Amino acid sequence: MQEEVEVMQEEVEKVDAEGSEETESLEERVAKMQEENQKLLERLEEQQVQAEKNNLIATLNAEGLSHFVGLFDLTTTEERVAFLKNAVNSILVANAYQPKQQAKQEAYEQAINDGDVNSAIKFKLSKFFGK
Repeated sequence: MQEEVEVMQEEVEKVDAEGSEETESLEERVAKMQEENQKLLERLEEQQVQAEKNNLIATLNAEGLSHFVGLFDLTTTEERVAFLKNAVNSILVANAYQPKQQAKQEAYEQAINDGDVNSAIKFKLSKFFGK
């Protein structure tokens, strides 16, 4: 009888050892899965931030405010103020008065180069009188 009890105790100890190994193995798997989930969550958050940034850039471009796209990447107030000044100045320069090019006088210049004074005078008078 004592032998049977010893055999039973050995079998119970084997089962306990196997169960504890399986538990440790499961705990390791759970820990790995939690780490992977955390990494995936971080990656998803980064992608979401990038998508919002791309959406903002597209909206600014669609509204004609492309000069202000880089504003949201800056962190300090001084950088933002300098950026805004540059953006506003570039808009002012782009919208400032820009004189038209001078009227083309190719026929006049050609006549002068050829030494044809009559044609040169005729060209100038036609421009003067609008003929």
